[in-house]
Amino acid sequence: MREPPIVPGRLFAALRNLNVFVIVLQSLFSAGVVFGQTPLADAFADFSMASNPNGQWSYGYTLTRGSPLILFTHTSVTNPWFGCAGLGGWYENLGDAVPSALANTTSTVNRCGSITAPPGMMVLHPGPNGENGVARWTAPATGDIGIVGNFQGADNTTTDVAVLLNSSTVLFSGNINGLGDMRAFPLRVHVNAGDRIDFSVGYGSDGAYDFDSTAFEATISTLPNGQTQLADAFWDFSMASNPNGQWAYGYTLTRGSPLILFTHTSITNPWFGCAGLGGWYENLGDAVPSALANTTGAVNKCGSITAPAQMMVLHPGPNGENGVARWTAAATGDIVISGKFQGADNTTTDVAVLLNSSNGLFSGNINGLGDTRSFQLHVHVNTGDRIDFSVGYGSDGAYDFDSTAFEATISTEALPAIGSMAAAPASGYGLSGQFTFHFSDLNGAGDIARTWMMLSATQSTAQACDVTYLASTGRFYLGSDDMHSWIGGLAPGAAGTLSNSQCTLNGATSLVGLSGNNLTITLNLTFAQAFIGQKQALAYVQDTTGQHAGWTNVGQWIVGSGVEQAPSVGTLIAPAGGQGISGQFQFEFSDANGNADIMRSWMLFSRTGSTANACEVLYVASGTRLYLLSDDGGGWIGPVQPGGPPVNNSQCTLTSRVVAAQSANEITITLNLVFSSSFAGATTIFGCVQDWAGAFDPGKWKVLGNWTVQ
Repeated sequence: MREPPIVPGRLFAALRNLNVFVIVLQSLFSAGVVFGQTPLADAFADFSMASNPNGQWSYGYTLTRGSPLILFTHTSVTNPWFGCAGLGGWYENLGDAVPSALANTTSTVNRCGSITAPPGMMVLHPGPNGENGVARWTAPATGDIGIVGNFQGADNTTTDVAVLLNSSTVLFSGNINGLGDMRAFPLRVHVNAGDRIDFSVGYGSDGAYDFDSTAFEATISTLPNGQTQLADAFWDFSMASNPNGQWAYGYTLTRGSPLILFTHTSITNPWFGCAGLGGWYENLGDAVPSALANTTGAVNKCGSITAPAQMMVLHPGPNGENGVARWTAAATGDIVISGKFQGADNTTTDVAVLLNSSNGLFSGNINGLGDTRSFQLHVHVNTGDRIDFSVGYGSDGAYDFDSTAFEATISTEALPAIGSMAAAPASGYGLSGQFTFHFSDLNGAGDIARTWMMLSATQSTAQACDVTYLASTGRFYLGSDDMHSWIGGLAPGAAGTLSNSQCTLNGATSLVGLSGNNLTITLNLTFAQAFIGQKQALAYVQDTTGQHAGWTNVGQWIVGSGVEQAPSVGTLIAPAGGQGISGQFQFEFSDANGNADIMRSWMLFSRTGSTANACEVLYVASGTRLYLLSDDGGGWIGPVQPGGPPVNNSQCTLTSRVVAAQSANEITITLNLVFSSSFAGATTIFGCVQDWAGAFDPGKWKVLGNWTVQ
């Protein structure tokens, strides 16, 4: 017979093999924090001809842009029109084997008839009557995502392209004109589970569908989490307008002087003409100063520039002007600014992050390709405050070859977090023990200002064992009995003790450890005899800005003397006669370590000895709750509240219950049960009990009697 779980659960795991696209994580070097994208999907790497839909992807066409998706029903391992190998996929033959969604699986450029398909990309083709070829991704969960990719002419292409949310919201649109013509998109989107992202290709303004093969690639990733992200310089970048929401792009004549907005934009690099490195600029000489973005999803080598993936590129002007990307705070609060500047050419620039044009939050110099200066800044901003990311031409006084990549995420200050508590001995019982508490902070363990760790019977800090660690002094303090004052301090590892009427803290074996984002505190505590009984372990943490995670229950401890002893199942008092359709049943359970050591107990009426299709009641000491097992034995119904409505399964109804302490070591549980007529027949009554240390009655399930339902 099994021990029924309190809360049934299942573990779901999903493994994906993304074998084409590597997402470059943004590393923050102070405090060991890494903010990065977690890959969710890749249009090419996930492509399959095995099924449609294919996991999160579907392939089909719409009669017009945004109309309902019609799934493709035909597939071919070779090109369905020209017959070439390595360019197969899904299609519908509305004319000339289009519309279609194909993939170049050859790992090289695939020249197939008039098509020139780039490696590692899908190829969409519109239909002959205005149909749009579509690849659709469906979000498996709610969250913020980044979509980076591009459409690219793969023939003498004249198409209109778009990325749509739920068929109606246009996230991106553009036109492709000719072989190799590219339109790149970095998009940042909030999606709900089930939302649809469509990558759509129509036949363009010429109204002709022939020679309209359009390559595309797209990776979809979660955006950084932990903190609430407010902005991201790359993902928020847009060539649609300037200012662009909270961002503005321009230049200052000197560092900190008024910002002059850029007035020109180009989808290709404004000097070298390369695709995927466009943006805003002013032509004060050689199309600089400028604020560009590498939207190709990979390293973009453009003339002398080597632009890292998923980063912006700032360039100073010829007369000492600073290239600037500016973010304006929408609300008052504490923020974290994390990112880096990086040489993208034979760069010699001076870089800075400024608050309101005057307060230098960060500054440094970049010297050479790949030279990097990272920053993590904690700043209080008021609504309307301005953060400038600024690049000047450096001490050499020359602006040529000064392209400087940069990335920046702006987030609210993260709340510190409370982890688990581990106790030794593991029995969870005794007059002394070592208690290890875990805390963390995404801004680094050094951002944790103070922690509180308490063992209490009532969750009150009075008459409790309440220890605080204050980082500024590096000392422990113990709360007085009435919690009107603190006793101490005592340095971790130092000789000495702190005592109140509930406990004593031993300094020599009480330790503090910091590692990256994690703070670990071990307390060596001895309890007073007067403090005997079940205690809850609770924790509280506060960071340097005053943000906190409130009191959290992290474990249990039984304060008691002697050795840990297993609980036992006692007697059953049942109605006389041993039969009936209803009855009142009183179960007894005991524990030599005290009744507070009883964690849970089970009471079972079964015709077969199985818990399935039986009448089984679970008692949980925490909260004094009772539950009834479902028919299949897979879940618990309840809890049953005093005076509340009854609960039932197909075998019985639990109408009421009483839990009472008969002595310091015993509890009784009285159940009022009404049995179903379908449960008629002889049943065996079992009892089982477990303590907080995990020990059971030596017999585990104990037969207490019999009852005939009739």
